[in-house]
Amino acid sequence: LRARADTFGYLQRCFPEIVSEVDAKEARRVGAFAVKNAVESGLKDGSVAIKRVSEETYATQFFITPLHSVAKNTRSMPRDYMNEEGNNVTEKFLAYAKPLVGKLPEIGKLKR
Repeated sequence: LRARADTFGYLQRCFPEIVSEVDAKEARRVGAFAVKNAVESGLKDGSVAIKRVSEETYATQFFITPLHSVAKNTRSMPRDYMNEEGNNVTEKFLAYAKPLVGKLPEIGKLKR
């Protein structure tokens, strides 16, 4: 019996038409930041990282980080983002994620 599983990091590539406004803006800003840094500093390696600098109003800053600081590293979800039972997210997670995902699509329900 064979089975195949994909890493959750690939899921967003399955739905390219579903993108949040914040994600689209940040993708463009990351690209511009990378080009500007490469041209101005001559930096040839590294990765652009995004750091959230405000919780009240969503705000971020970009910086260049060495590849070894991000490649093959996994950051686990903070425990306080999961409920006690470990089967759902908390309001704290929803508050964190809401500015990133924006308006979510309507979920349909089947009638019995």
